[in-house]
Amino acid sequence: MSKYTLLKDYLMALPYYKREAVFTFSELEKILDGALPASAYTYRPWWGYDYSSGTHSHAQAWIEAGWKVDAVDMDEGWVRLIRAQ
Repeated sequence: MSKYTLLKDYLMALPYYKREAVFTFSELEKILDGALPASAYTYRPWWGYDYSSGTHSHAQAWIEAGWKVDAVDMDEGWVRLIRAQ
């Protein structure tokens, strides 16, 4: 089980009518019950969509749950996810 399975489960449990979800990095860490890696705080591409490589379990979690990253503010420490079409 990936550490990001908790995030996938959380996103999948959101009501179908909820079209976006905004999380601070610390809120995500509570959902994950652990710290985000340092690269999540410093490396914008970490929040990308590299699903095909199979090595980015964090991206796989939100993609498999039917979500995608819409915006990230690295300075303020938040991410907005929207439901994928």
